[in-house]
Amino acid sequence: MVKASQARQVEDAILQMVRMGQIRSQVSEKQLLDILEGLRESKAKEEVKIIYNRKGFDESDDEEYDL
Repeated sequence: MVKASQARQVEDAILQMVRMGQIRSQVSEKQLLDILEGLRESKAKEEVKIIYNRKGFDESDDEEYDL
């Protein structure tokens, strides 16, 4: 069973490739597997995020130091 969101991503990727002229005929099984692999890799890259929490500038800090 496939999630509807994943099926939609595959459809969107194929449509985009058709619009860009990368696909000119029926999609073969190998092409479909390549598209699926590409989506899997791009999703893996999206999941890795580094967030730096730095102290933000607050105007009230100026008042404490008479700046």
